[in-house]
Amino acid sequence: MDTNLKLKLGTEFQEPAAEYFRRHKGSDKTKIFTPFTSSYTSPTTTQNFWALQGIKVNPYAGEGNYIMTGTTGSALSAGGTGAVYIGRINGSSTSSGSGSGQWINFNVPFAGADGTSVYGPDILSRGKGPGGIGQVALVGTWTKSGSDNIFGFYYQGKLDKLTTAPTSSKGFKSFQATTKLIDPNTQDKLLAKDTYLHSVDGGYAVGNYSTLPGFVNYAINSGIDSGSYVYDPERNSQINARYGNDGYNYHSLFGIWKNDDKTYTVSGGASNESLKNIFIGYLDQNKNIGKGLQQDAVFGKGLIADIDPVTGIVTSQQVYNYNNNPGSDTLTHYEGIYYAGNGVYEAPFTAVTSSGGAVGIAYMKRLDNGAFSGNALWQTFPTSPSGVLASNDSVAGPASIGALITESGSFSTYASLSETQAYLSAAQYLL
Repeated sequence: MDTNLKLKLGTEFQEPAAEYFRRHKGSDKTKIFTPFTSSYTSPTTTQNFWALQGIKVNPYAGEGNYIMTGTTGSALSAGGTGAVYIGRINGSSTSSGSGSGQWINFNVPFAGADGTSVYGPDILSRGKGPGGIGQVALVGTWTKSGSDNIFGFYYQGKLDKLTTAPTSSKGFKSFQATTKLIDPNTQDKLLAKDTYLHSVDGGYAVGNYSTLPGFVNYAINSGIDSGSYVYDPERNSQINARYGNDGYNYHSLFGIWKNDDKTYTVSGGASNESLKNIFIGYLDQNKNIGKGLQQDAVFGKGLIADIDPVTGIVTSQQVYNYNNNPGSDTLTHYEGIYYAGNGVYEAPFTAVTSSGGAVGIAYMKRLDNGAFSGNALWQTFPTSPSGVLASNDSVAGPASIGALITESGSFSTYASLSETQAYLSAAQYLL
């Protein structure tokens, strides 16, 4: 057991949680399915690239069923096509792609759109659609021909209305965030160059914006001239997150969860420095990544907090380092959030250390006083024979999805199923 982990020990740390955790933590039986992608071939891109970015449990199709979202084609440039999967995570396949479920591909209906990437889903109602689903909410990004901007989008409607050749914009909204910068000529606030909507739940979404182009801003959205916000789809507007004087210069929001008491909990990252090449080096499998780097770089620390979506005020904020390491060579970021019950939250994490990278699930406990535990449990995924796991992008109970770099250097996707019970039990004793 991690000696840095602050748990109740001795007689207070009783069976079955303690012994079960001790016996099973070291033998992670996470099953990784890769590639896990749609079979659709985008006619506008030749790039062999896919992305899986969001996952939720589907309560209408029985245990082990999910809705997943991502991109077919390219999620990093124009030409990508939105992808939605409804079904189980397994090694089967159909004519529509990986898994025994159904894939749906679509493009946004906006004028000049030449790329669609779906980040997060939310199931709104039961219905007669795939997986017994009625209405859904989807958020993501889109690109426009002739523009180097990235825009956000929101969709609310039925899955069977989505198509790669849309003729109607019903249910869709486009969004471009407003920055804190002022146009010296008009004195108006400048619009963001890059707008991201990452996660949606309970009627609100969260995202980030940047005024600077670049891959790091795309992936992490934390640094100079960036910001994080709550998106209100009814008003097609943003509510900037207000962190107060928490000691961090930059923040990102990647996950949002509506709790049973109608409050909202969010996850993402907090940092102070803007070191531009960290994540690129990690994806290039640089063995020295993290060596000599300060703690608060672009990756910074994983963040969990509560937020008021009406005012943007952030409370109960807590930050985490992978393996609860207080040293300067650990960079961590949370990519989403899931409530597992009994006060325990899961966050998919990506970490970079002086000895390499790690991805997996972090477990945190909400204490009786409403605050979050000062440390987390870290479930690190095993290596895959198909390549290097580059990120864990979203989690829903035992299921996770993320990005993988193959031996040839190309990008692919994975879906995974983990044994989480030992961690959920032990997380009850986090302080």
